[in-house]
Amino acid sequence: MTQFTRFVGIDVSKAYLDLHCLPDGLELRVPNSRAGVGLLLQRIGVLEGVAFGCEATGGYEDCLLIVLGEAGMAAYCLHPSDVRSHSRLTGRRAKTDRLDAIAIARALQVAVATRKPAIRSTTMSAIKELTTLRRRLIAGLSELKSHEARMGDADAASIIGVLMDQHIKAIKTLEAHIRSAIARNPAQAQTARRIASMPGAGPVLTAELIGSMPELGTLSSRQAASLTGVAPHPRQSGNSSRSGKCQGGRAGIRRVLYMASLSVIRCAKHPLAAFYQRLRANGKPFKLAIVALMRKLIVTLNAMIKNQTDWQPNIQT
Repeated sequence: MTQFTRFVGIDVSKAYLDLHCLPDGLELRVPNSRAGVGLLLQRIGVLEGVAFGCEATGGYEDCLLIVLGEAGMAAYCLHPSDVRSHSRLTGRRAKTDRLDAIAIARALQVAVATRKPAIRSTTMSAIKELTTLRRRLIAGLSELKSHEARMGDADAASIIGVLMDQHIKAIKTLEAHIRSAIARNPAQAQTARRIASMPGAGPVLTAELIGSMPELGTLSSRQAASLTGVAPHPRQSGNSSRSGKCQGGRAGIRRVLYMASLSVIRCAKHPLAAFYQRLRANGKPFKLAIVALMRKLIVTLNAMIKNQTDWQPNIQT
């Protein structure tokens, strides 16, 4: 494991990056742009043994993580609630951009022991944006269909029909852009081909995994399941011991993984269908069995990418 000697906390906003470096106390504000990140690296000076950390901000952190990744720096993207919890644990509740940068640097000192650096590239960021927009258009299309079913006025129904056609065309255009973005990057194209070799893993799941779960292939089986939100976490206290509960994880990945699992269930010849049917035959409820199947899928895909192997039809279930 890399031994870090300096920890740079960066508070990200739309326009600026506020930096605080531990232990030397260097502070700096630069524009949230490629040029700004370049200036940030210059001011830090010696980059050996430096860990960078920021919070997930819904996309404003992408430029920072991409440039740091291109420079070969170890950059960690922390969950905001983890940073705030660490601040409260140390008795700090005030919140400003400067204090947030300090809080991130302090949380980063702890996080590097167990977390993996973020993996972000221009291609991954573009695919993530395209898949996110596709999800929103599909949700909008579903809402329009619901309105159309109960619409009595002919003019209103006609307008909804036009809007639905626009959504369908936009979704097809987005899917073409996603395919093109993946094909332009040889590494991502290889990963996409490998994922698609698994029966039931279609282009939607492939794009979501590449865009929203770039860590796939670098994780352990437990980490992959937990990051997806299909790992049951123990719940025991005193004499009380309840069954594990799945919580957290990346909801977008979980949704498409659920649909892929339904596809597996419906295909009786799929090797993993036997795994699901065996659970059901043993009295497991549908929800438990399908979550177990989702976990099996993501763990298998993670192993395929890590070992650089395609789907094996004789996989053990």
